Amino acid sequence: MPGVRFTGKLHTWNQQRGFGFIRPDGGGQDLFVHMSSMPVPLPQPDEVLTFEVALGKDGKKKAMDVMRESVVRSGLAADQAWAAAPRSAPRMSRAPSGGTSPIVKSIVVLLIVAGLGWIAWDRFALHRGAAALPQFSTVPVAPSRISDVSTPGFRCDGRKLCSQMTSCAEATFFLKNCPGVQMDGNHDGVPCEQQWCTR
Repeated sequence: MPGVRFTGKLHTWNQQRGFGFIRPDGGGQDLFVHMSSMPVPLPQPDEVLTFEVALGKDGKKKAMDVMRESVVRSGLAADQAWAAAPRSAPRMSRAPSGGTSPIVKSIVVLLIVAGLGWIAWDRFALHRGAAALPQFSTVPVAPSRISDVSTPGFRCDGRKLCSQMTSCAEATFFLKNCPGVQMDGNHDGVPCEQQWCTR
């Protein structure tokens, strides 16, 4: 049984961090919403949405299963129209022999389109990630004195995102020592939890 749905508007969205806040229609505090709960493509600011409310790990309310209000309304109208349609006695139908039913064809086409869309999105994300990497030039540097304190060999070089890291140790070093990094979306002190520092 689905939960109670509420309505509100997308108030703010942080694309780089993958989260935002929904302002409920009835007033009250803005609700946190993560990208994984949002429809695709992402809604625009002030777009009317419906959502369920759940408690996060931190005990705070958050929006879940977010949908566009227009999609919910059109689905409800279709359900009502189907329920009101007159029915005749059910007929047993068969797909023409030697042919494929239209439903099977539709499903196959839908799967092909979804697969092509996934491949295109994957390539776009890969290209976008490669373009975001800073370009470095080779400049000879005079050898420095070896320090008594052992360092992990990392240095702050302008990288800020998990997609630019190569290990959990490197991401942890950047989070603790470099300004402006964007690798700890839930602010628990563990960077890149989905890519490098999985538990």
